[in-house]
Amino acid sequence: MASGGQQQPQQQPQAPVDLLPLDALRRFLQRTSAPLFGDGDAARADAFARDLASPAATAALEQFIVDAGARLLQVTYFPPDAARMDVDSDGDGRPFLRVNLGVEYAATGKARGHDAVCFIKRLSAPLTGDVGLNHQLQVMTLALGKTRGGEGPHHEPAAASSGENTEEEEEDDHSSVLSAVYNYVHQSFGPLVTEYSKVHQPQHEVATSMSDGAR
Repeated sequence: MASGGQQQPQQQPQAPVDLLPLDALRRFLQRTSAPLFGDGDAARADAFARDLASPAATAALEQFIVDAGARLLQVTYFPPDAARMDVDSDGDGRPFLRVNLGVEYAATGKARGHDAVCFIKRLSAPLTGDVGLNHQLQVMTLALGKTRGGEGPHHEPAAASSGENTEEEEEDDHSSVLSAVYNYVHQSFGPLVTEYSKVHQPQHEVATSMSDGAR
C-alpha cells in the first residue's frame, strides 16, 4: 500500500521466452558452415552432425542460445591434415568441427590450415524460435590458419607438419589474419560508413568531418 491510500500498480509477469530449440541451431550451423568451408560432400554431413552433437559442442550451443552475454559463436573447421594434430579430434584424419564461444586463435603448429565461421548475435539476448536466425545472427568468415594447398595444377598439397612452426608458416599465418581484418575494414565497414554518411548526413557536414579528421 503506497502513501495516501493509493495502490501501486501490479507488474504483469513477463511471458516466457520461446527459446530456439538446440537441434534447430545445429541444423542452421551445418547448412550455413559447410558451404563456407568449401565442403559440400554429403557423405561428411553425418560426421559434422556428430561433431555438433558432442558434449563440448552441446554445452557451447546451449549457452549461446540462453545466455544474452554470449554474443559470438565460432565454428572451426579442421581439414584432415590439421584434424590429426588437434587435441579435440579423435585422430582418425577425417575433417573435424569444433565449436566454442568467443574468438579462438590457434597457432599453426597446433592446427594448420583451419578456417572459422563466426556467428554474432545482433542483440544481447537469447536466441528465440519465433524469429528467423537470419534476423538474429550475423555471419563472418575468418581464415585463421596456414593457407591450404588446393586441388588445381598450380597448388601442391599441404605437407604434414612436424609440429614446429617455421618462419614461413608463422608469417603466412600472421598475414592471413591481417588480410581478413584488412578486407573487412577497408572493403566492407569503411565503404558502408561512407555510404551511410551520404544518405544520412548532408554533404557539407561530411566535408567538414573529413577536414577535421585530416588535421
